[in-house]
Amino acid sequence: MVAKAFLEGHRLTLCVEAVEDEEIAATIREAYFQEEDGRFVKRFSGQYPECSRILRNFPRLAEDMFTNRGKTWAMALIHFARVCQSHGIEWYLTGSGCEAVRGMPLLPHDLDIFVRSDQFYQARDLFADAIVEPFLDLGDSWATRYFGRLCLDGEQIDLVADERNDKDRHPYIKESWNGYELFCEPVKPRLEVEKRRNRPDRIAMIETYLRRQNGETLR
Repeated sequence: MVAKAFLEGHRLTLCVEAVEDEEIAATIREAYFQEEDGRFVKRFSGQYPECSRILRNFPRLAEDMFTNRGKTWAMALIHFARVCQSHGIEWYLTGSGCEAVRGMPLLPHDLDIFVRSDQFYQARDLFADAIVEPFLDLGDSWATRYFGRLCLDGEQIDLVADERNDKDRHPYIKESWNGYELFCEPVKPRLEVEKRRNRPDRIAMIETYLRRQNGETLR
């Protein structure tokens, strides 16, 4: 695998070539890269202030990001939590990472993390050496307002922000994990997500967890 990042006029191009493993290719597709002439490509405006960082970061980090698939999630999450705690960043864990920190038997393929909406760009700057895609203001065109991507300790982290998901407007459950207090998506909404996605293994896993929590189904 060869990962490249370069400017074409006013466009930033991320490119991954020589991908011989179909499972890795599927992972790259899931990250919304498009196949063009045997390579995977993603393009952005080259005007984002973090582009110079991405030109350095993506070629050195992309291979780990696409091949690890959850192997380093705990190390990456500890690193993220430590930096955020040191700088007063408020953040909330969503996606399958919530199941992982609750001890359920899975490896999250990436980490989905919301940060408080007014701290999105502060978080970007704190993790400058891990930025692999621009930090975007999507306006009202997407389900969330802000989106950026990191590769931290080999793990893909999708960093998201939206006022509707700030803690004072969205319910989270506090969980203790590795010495940190984490705000996580509640279990029941996570179960509903897996039901909509028709993932029987995930559904069974979460339902087993709920039964072990003395039948609690409302968290």
